[in-house]
Amino acid sequence: MGFVSIVSGYIKVEGDVRAAVERIEALPTYGEDEWPFLPREAFGLEIAKTVIQKGQISVSYKGECIISFGMSVKEIEGDWEVWLQKFETLFKSMDVTEAFVALWITCMAPSDSRDRFLYTWRCDSWRSSDPDKWKFTGDPRSF
Repeated sequence: MGFVSIVSGYIKVEGDVRAAVERIEALPTYGEDEWPFLPREAFGLEIAKTVIQKGQISVSYKGECIISFGMSVKEIEGDWEVWLQKFETLFKSMDVTEAFVALWITCMAPSDSRDRFLYTWRCDSWRSSDPDKWKFTGDPRSF
């Protein structure tokens, strides 16, 4: 059997939205990706593509474009640190200033005290390639 892990969040793009979309579209598909999965199908790219095609739209203000993602997988907790590293590599390769991830664990055991874990990364400038500029706050990276 097993239990469900729900992973969701967003990446805030403030620079080159087209490059961010291309980077996400270059991710492997669900069937091609290795565990723990970070497939391109998990990302909602329609708003970003509309920003590229038509310029500003009502859900993109002052050049900020939010690319959301979400997926439901079986028991990702054992490989959570590896998934977070894959995610960090992805968003740090784009012109972003913020990324957010929420992990919900749906366990069968009622004794489990926590079921939600939150992670946030912020950087003052999307033009910064210095990894030390990123500020991370969040729950444990490994379980």
